[in-house]
Amino acid sequence: MDSLDKERCLTHIDAICDNFLFHPLPDGSEGLQLTDWEYSGMQDPHVDIAMFCIYSLYDKSECDNLIDMYFEGQCDKVTRAKIYCYIAICGLLWSNWCDYKRIFGIEFGEYHIKQYRYAKEYYRYAMDLIEEKHTVKRAVIMAAGKGERLHPVTLQCPKPLIDVNGRRMIDTIIDSLHINGIFEIYVVVGYLKEAFKDLPSDYPGVVLIENPYFDTCNNISSLYVARDHLEEAIILDGDQIVYDPSILSSEFDLSGYNAVRCTGSTKEWLLQVNDDNVITSCSRNGGSNGWVLYSVSRWTAEDGAKLRGHVEEQFENGNTDIYWDDVPMFCYREEYQLGIRPMNKTDIIEIDDIDELREVDSKYREVNYK
Repeated sequence: MDSLDKERCLTHIDAICDNFLFHPLPDGSEGLQLTDWEYSGMQDPHVDIAMFCIYSLYDKSECDNLIDMYFEGQCDKVTRAKIYCYIAICGLLWSNWCDYKRIFGIEFGEYHIKQYRYAKEYYRYAMDLIEEKHTVKRAVIMAAGKGERLHPVTLQCPKPLIDVNGRRMIDTIIDSLHINGIFEIYVVVGYLKEAFKDLPSDYPGVVLIENPYFDTCNNISSLYVARDHLEEAIILDGDQIVYDPSILSSEFDLSGYNAVRCTGSTKEWLLQVNDDNVITSCSRNGGSNGWVLYSVSRWTAEDGAKLRGHVEEQFENGNTDIYWDDVPMFCYREEYQLGIRPMNKTDIIEIDDIDELREVDSKYREVNYK
């Protein structure tokens, strides 16, 4: 609970049904007035949802219906778990209050028992949500770019198909996905797309998706054309060499990115996280003492659906020059709770330019720019 961002506002905190006063308005309609503000304070407004549930003695289906109505069907898992926690905390508060009153001979009977059950049962409901494991069911590999910083090698060969020490880069990715039980794989192609034509026969389960915008738009266009496949997905750049397949594990707890600890300085995208490895900020310009973001990310069904809508909105409104990662990291930062999956720098290599390629494979040291 302490790790979550919470909006604070004037909150009633004692939202018992008796405090809702219906009264006639001059125009003949009915108004609603919330009375008795003696317990009010600056608090997360979701506390009032929890209080209303326990005061109304709602069962779980009624609590969930209220939450769904309040959020118009858009309540995410984390917020729902937070409200469950509030219900448990409030139930414990009133159960303890009943215990205190008993000292003075005042009994609350069934009400006392129900409040204790709220504390016990909703703690478990919250923990079940929080501890829920997610599983990647599909992969999206971004392979449409021109790779201009690897000229002249990429003049004849798209970057993901470059042979590095006897294996194409994309082969290390697909083989690692297979090791982790991920066989539904979508490869977004654009530049020199014909070079990928044999990939589906090499790897049954691979489907090619053409990006017709690759030459005029940034990589948000690749995610846009693959937007139907973002739920329960892992998204990767195709120009990486995977050395440790376990970094592509299909199990995960929270949507987010693979990242490597940086104790010095870097020019790469740099993340800051809290004690629970939840991302609190991101710098596109690098920095020092943080976590370097890598182009491996996992998305729950809920976040994947949300990401699809946000990518569509940005791309169709003409914001086509951004990276797709800008969408969850900057354009809609407050609508995602993203985490990191720590890994080692040697687990995966991103080849950004010809010099880095030469360092990894000596046969390219004789290749010159043209």
